[in-house]
Amino acid sequence: YDRTFYFYIDDETRSARRDKNVGTDSYIRDVLIPMHKKYVEPTKANAGTVIDVSGLNVDEVKARILSDLG
Repeated sequence: YDRTFYFYIDDETRSARRDKNVGTDSYIRDVLIPMHKKYVEPTKANAGTVIDVSGLNVDEVKARILSDLG
């Protein structure tokens, strides 16, 4: 593949979309969010395209990807 994508989503929306209950709000705030910022967010710099998916559903994300592939 010659295209890379990074799907950005804000912390609040990401936490709300989680399928599993991974713990208390303090666990999310003190562990999950800092680990995401440390290990996942830096990969955004290597992506060819960054798409903010915070307010999008699956079909809208697919449409954005296809429009970028042109």
